[in-house]
Amino acid sequence: MPSSNNIIIIGSSTGGPHILKTILEDMPKLCAAILIVQHIPASFTESLCSHLQAYTNMPVLIAKEGDIPQESQILIAPTGHQLIIKKNKLIDLSITTRIHSVCPAVDCTMLSIQENMYHQVMGIVLTGMGYDGTEGIQHINAIKGITIAQDPKTAPIATMPQSAINSGAVQFILTPEEIHKKILMFQI
Repeated sequence: MPSSNNIIIIGSSTGGPHILKTILEDMPKLCAAILIVQHIPASFTESLCSHLQAYTNMPVLIAKEGDIPQESQILIAPTGHQLIIKKNKLIDLSITTRIHSVCPAVDCTMLSIQENMYHQVMGIVLTGMGYDGTEGIQHINAIKGITIAQDPKTAPIATMPQSAINSGAVQFILTPEEIHKKILMFQI
């Protein structure tokens, strides 16, 4: 499987697994790698992988140090490690400090992405409590990526997507079903 030039980063917290299912359900193989940063206890990470794998044709794996995101692959950030992307292609899990009281934090992942004319980047902030994802969305917008927040009216906990929207850096405010369609359009 070739490494992916296109990267989709999704951050979610409370209520995230159900929303992720809606977004990924029947998702065909993409010309992009999907990185999911879900605030979740370590004991639930494997079950989240199994849960999402049941709804998509793409492999769903827990990210490991040194992984290279591949096309048509979903990598989930392991609890207790910040998922950093070095040079837009190499997973680094060496940082274990909490940001916004969480580890992993989607801000760390999004902020690690560099502008590159050969890569397309999409940043998505879903349901959750707190402000994780706001700085990351601002960064993705600044490097000319696509920025999406879940419509707060559809979020079990609206703080994370609302904070991203309030930053002024969100290009699209979408329902989970609309996010699914936007991801399908991303690879065209």
